[in-house]
Amino acid sequence: GIRHNMSIPERQPPGTDFHQEMSWEQWLPVLDQLRKFRPSILISGGEPLTSSNTIPIIRRLTENNSMTVNLGTNGLLLGQFAKDLVSSGVKRLLVSVDGIGPVYNSIRGDSNFERLNESLEKFHQVLRDSPVKPPDLTAVMVITPQNLDNLEDTIAYLRRFGFREFRFQHMVK
Repeated sequence: GIRHNMSIPERQPPGTDFHQEMSWEQWLPVLDQLRKFRPSILISGGEPLTSSNTIPIIRRLTENNSMTVNLGTNGLLLGQFAKDLVSSGVKRLLVSVDGIGPVYNSIRGDSNFERLNESLEKFHQVLRDSPVKPPDLTAVMVITPQNLDNLEDTIAYLRRFGFREFRFQHMVK
């Protein structure tokens, strides 16, 4: 599968390593089976853009407008994969953004906001120059005590990059 940071040994078949990424050859029969049923797909978990198979998977599933594919991401690699994502056929990008500036860094780690901002700037530039319809951008925000007073600023910031939908989740204890 796509890399993640959980290991569930009691559910893991003997001899299986869930940290080992599936090869493209292993993905092909799975993708072809999925295409028969035409489900709407959300690729998420861990950070999908760390997998070299993510863009080819999206392309395979969306060729001939066969399926709707959405991608969940933390956004840090959007700039690096902007052209590929825009041309891949992905319908929507769901980007986890829990605030801006120091608020984001307090939740996601020091200097990660700067990395996110740079990535969004690069991605937005590709969107502006793209001749094809870009994917819709949705922000996914977990409401926490740290970001509660920062929501309006976060929404205004993300609108500059073309985000039009905002999904809010409450923090689970």
